[in-house]
Amino acid sequence: LLVCSIGPALSRNRYGSVGFTLSLSVGVAVVMMKHAWIVAFLSHRLHAADQRELGHQKAMQKADSVLNHMLKNNLVDSRSCIWMYLDGIAEADRATLSLGADLMTRSLWWCRLREALIRIVSNRYVKAVQSISLSKFCGDVLTGRQHITLECPPTTVALDPIACSIVLDNAIMNAHRHGCPDGPELRLTVDVADAGPDLEVTFTLRNRANPRRAALAPWSAADAPAARPGP
Repeated sequence: LLVCSIGPALSRNRYGSVGFTLSLSVGVAVVMMKHAWIVAFLSHRLHAADQRELGHQKAMQKADSVLNHMLKNNLVDSRSCIWMYLDGIAEADRATLSLGADLMTRSLWWCRLREALIRIVSNRYVKAVQSISLSKFCGDVLTGRQHITLECPPTTVALDPIACSIVLDNAIMNAHRHGCPDGPELRLTVDVADAGPDLEVTFTLRNRANPRRAALAPWSAADAPAARPGP
């Protein structure tokens, strides 16, 4: 294309010879071939690096799955040992060991949520609504948690227990961590209201504020911007 467009224009001067035109075409072809080879070489190197990284990630996931399985088995065995030991000890020691067993139960719960967490962070999670006892659900969420007051009606509702558990657990941990260091005094209140054909469930978590921190404005999910698209 370059030769056909520039060649005729150069035919009126000393550079318009056939030799110059052929030299120009050969030079352009060589430069273009060199650039094409460089691009192909870099593309091949990038693809190979991507494949190595993908293989490394898959290997890490497999190793993580094995570790997760072993951790669950060890937690189950440790919790069983504590339960067997609880029968023959004093009441004061029983409370501490019972708390340890509850914490192991919570750890088991998080191990089982591994796959759900992977789907959530990759935006592939599909909600699974179930009919559950609200009081039992809240009791399971508070397993291993001390000094939390619960106000919850004995009602059966439809919700996604996995997603709700993850959100509540994270909120409780933050309320403990950022509340008053002398005692956060957490209180979880669950309200159920009739919203047409469905029931509306509201979880309200309150804590005693840290006096050394600035006061926070009240917040709810309704104040948040629209969630990102997804199932």
